[in-house]
Amino acid sequence: YGMQSKGVAEWFAMKAGLVPQPILDVILGPQQGRALMVAVRTGIMKYLADRPGAPLSEIAEALKLDGECAQLLLRVLRGMNYLNLQGDRWSLSKSGERYFGLQAKEPYSAFAEYGIPQWDMTEKLEDVVRSGRGVDFHDGQSDADWQIYQQAMFENARAFAWFVVQNMPVPPAAKTCLDIAGSHGWVSYALSQ
Repeated sequence: YGMQSKGVAEWFAMKAGLVPQPILDVILGPQQGRALMVAVRTGIMKYLADRPGAPLSEIAEALKLDGECAQLLLRVLRGMNYLNLQGDRWSLSKSGERYFGLQAKEPYSAFAEYGIPQWDMTEKLEDVVRSGRGVDFHDGQSDADWQIYQQAMFENARAFAWFVVQNMPVPPAAKTCLDIAGSHGWVSYALSQ
């Protein structure tokens, strides 16, 4: 995480303290995160997974998006290495295919979409810090947010279950396992295999 230089001049500027890091931290990260969330929620990532090489006009028309604003979003996603542009045709990049493609082994569409309700919760951080009262994000979610949350937790469990399997000692005679943290029992299932 954090700033990375793309060349010697940027590296020296960072080392010399000439790069205004707070500007990048406050603006760049959140805007990129929100861009990915919106790309998933509006259907852009799915559309490009289904129709690689689609031109902007087709994407905007099919998804009922403003073409100029959609282009700005696509450019941000390209800068994040999720999309490629060949001429006027957009497609998922290798990284985009890995997480949002039709054959993604570890898909993250639900997790990215659930980022929007997570942001709603994060907006309460200042109140939490001032009052000391936490936020229960399980309580008060809409039915739609709860559904996408469950899908996001399942995506996460699939991504780390292999690590638990390789590193958690399980007695040979074990017959039960309590699996918590919203993973639908996926980690327990992986342990039993």
